[in-house]
Amino acid sequence: MIEKTLAKLIESGLTISFAESVTGGGLAYELVKEAGASNVIKGSVVAYSSNAKTKVLKVKSNTIKKHGLVSAEVSYEMARFIQKMFCSDLAVSTTGNAGPTFLDQKDRQEVYVTILFHHQQFNYHLTFANETRENVLKSTIRIVYEKIYEILTGFK
Repeated sequence: MIEKTLAKLIESGLTISFAESVTGGGLAYELVKEAGASNVIKGSVVAYSSNAKTKVLKVKSNTIKKHGLVSAEVSYEMARFIQKMFCSDLAVSTTGNAGPTFLDQKDRQEVYVTILFHHQQFNYHLTFANETRENVLKSTIRIVYEKIYEILTGFK
């Protein structure tokens, strides 16, 4: 799916940027492994800690206090900033709990994903049950690329 997504980005003349927490750079890495990625990827930031999210990605500390690090609201603010920072057509962000320990008094493996495409916002809440940490990350990366491709396929 990554190859198809890259081909669609190139064909459409679109650019992409990433703000990753839970995926730790995995989304960007999977794309840059492919020949031609330099034609579409504008940049990527891994902001794992709360401090990195507020200092680097300008996520409001009040948003984190109110909703937690693992939330749709934090994911949105991450994506919004990265899209502005890199002036990309698409911006993708991930934040979540891959386990085995959890943040924000949550007790499950979950990931929030935001994809911004021009003026459209797509939000996804992924949940996993008793998966290994590695499987949560791999599944998240696969699902995100599927969602990006679906969005691009609908783009005219």
